[in-house]
Amino acid sequence: MIVFSLWSLAKEQQQTRNNLESIMQIQLSIDSLRSQLWGFLQYEDADMLKQVSAAQQRLSEKLDQFAYSDRHTRNMIRMNENLSVLIAQESKYGQAAMRMEGKMSGRDLLHARYNMLVQNMTEDLLELQRKKLNQSRENQRLTLILAATNLLIFSAFVWVFALQIYRHFQSGFKALKHGFHELSQGKLSSQIETNHLDSEFVALADLFHQMKSALRKTMISRDDLQTEVHRQTEELKAQKERLLFLSEHDYLTGLLNRRAFEEHLECALIKARRSGLKVVVLFLDLDKFKHVNDNYGHEIGDELIRSIGERIHHHIRTADFAGRIGGDEFVICLNLLESVDCIEARIQRLSEEISQPISVNDIQISVGVSIGMSCFPDDAASKQGLLSHADQSMYEIKYEKRSEALNISDVV
Repeated sequence: MIVFSLWSLAKEQQQTRNNLESIMQIQLSIDSLRSQLWGFLQYEDADMLKQVSAAQQRLSEKLDQFAYSDRHTRNMIRMNENLSVLIAQESKYGQAAMRMEGKMSGRDLLHARYNMLVQNMTEDLLELQRKKLNQSRENQRLTLILAATNLLIFSAFVWVFALQIYRHFQSGFKALKHGFHELSQGKLSSQIETNHLDSEFVALADLFHQMKSALRKTMISRDDLQTEVHRQTEELKAQKERLLFLSEHDYLTGLLNRRAFEEHLECALIKARRSGLKVVVLFLDLDKFKHVNDNYGHEIGDELIRSIGERIHHHIRTADFAGRIGGDEFVICLNLLESVDCIEARIQRLSEEISQPISVNDIQISVGVSIGMSCFPDDAASKQGLLSHADQSMYEIKYEKRSEALNISDVV
């Protein structure tokens, strides 16, 4: 309704605009005719008379093209025809034929007649313009009144329709509310009456009945519920412990990861400071491990890392701890030692054990290991210092091995 009203208003305004533009064109033609007449009456020139005739013809064409016809339009057409007759007589008989007897000459009477015709056409044109504007204003007012009336009627209809929908909704809502209230009291056998409900609430009631039926089938006793809660609690506890273990241990070897190893090392250093004992950090790096990955693949390399992690775990004491901090890099903390005299022997046994061949998928693989050592408080007093010193010591040992290998190669 709004779109139709706006379209009607737009159409009325467009028609008014077209009429006003036509009136404006006629006004311009009348003004042009007035100018040409003034020039002719001033100079009485034959060429000026031709221009007056041309202006009159243009005005005649504009009037013929004007689509609106009423009394004012017919008056302008009639006066324009009279003006055409006068111009034709002027052109045919000349000035002498247009003189009249009396005090006023024929030329003055002709001048007055011309001005009177043009002035009357101008007045009729103004009346026509005023009439068209009033008519357009009245049409637009009627269109707006009609649109407002239709909108009010339609709004009342929508309000009544919405009220009916609201009443149906309230009825369905009360029925569902009553059903849920009975469910909250444990009444699983009650049903919702659906005879007076809309289809949407009927569908909800059916789902509600299915839910009650499923609840009746799956009801368990209190003891069973307690047993189930206890079982799930234990499962959650085990999952929590598993997650905690995974957050602190390497997924491949089960040894501590870098963060957890550094935390354990910090605690070990605190105990060593209090007791005056020593802490030794061993930094292990496998020799030629890249060669294993390149020749046998990463799956074989992972199995090798897992086996070496097991050997390290079996080698250390209960008070010691070990971790994997990189691809083939391991660290061991020998905790709370009174002396470091036996460290070299332990390093030698650990190196020999790791260097033993390992069978992975029927493949015999053996790798060497370079082990660097640092001691608290002799080499460093902090965990980072101990790790850095052990790392540097490991690289020195690895460098010595490479140098010896090169010397043997040169001798051969």
